[in-house]
Amino acid sequence: MSQNEEMNEREEQFEEVRQSKFSLVNYYEENSRTITIAAIALIVVVAGVWTYFKWYQPKQVAKKNAELFMTERYFQMDSIDLVLNGDGINPSAVDLAGGGNIAARKASYMAGRALMEKGQFEEAIPYLEDANFDDMMVGPLAKCLLGDCYAELERYEEAAKAYMKAAEKNKNDFTTPYALRKAARAYEKTENWSKAADAYRRIKKDYPDTEFAQYIEKYIARAETKAANS
Repeated sequence: MSQNEEMNEREEQFEEVRQSKFSLVNYYEENSRTITIAAIALIVVVAGVWTYFKWYQPKQVAKKNAELFMTERYFQMDSIDLVLNGDGINPSAVDLAGGGNIAARKASYMAGRALMEKGQFEEAIPYLEDANFDDMMVGPLAKCLLGDCYAELERYEEAAKAYMKAAEKNKNDFTTPYALRKAARAYEKTENWSKAADAYRRIKKDYPDTEFAQYIEKYIARAETKAANS
């Protein structure tokens, strides 16, 4: 290879390296507007999410809790009409229910419970369905109240389902056997004696030392006999 040919080859190699090295720069220069818009959009989204969770959401929860204060007072005083309708200044539990945060769930619970006190079981159901709590006692008991509404309406299959959900939620020595006994009685109303027997047997097996296990053998025997003859 001649000296000139060798020099030309080296220049071509250098040009390839130079183009490769600066290809990202060239790409940015050619597409800088698009890249800038995308970057700004990403920053706006991240900032929006941060603002929502760190500032807006806590502020809204604090506002809801403040609004709920008087409603909770009226609920504790058994002032059912004030719970449901407000006092003309403060909002009612019905106004504050819905939305998913803890304050809204409390409002739903109070609205549902107040409607039950007035015998309006059908109207109470959607509020109690929204009243989901992680609390060891209140969570299952809210589900039991839902079951009570269905039972009052003689919708016993739905009542049994609600009671069984209560029994499976935050298991403990009080609410679980309490819900199981209610479920068993709802199953009896539907003449589903096999499931009634199962619920009674769970009380005997898992909660034998509770008050709900008293006379449990009698209930088991009756349900088993009915199941065998049905």
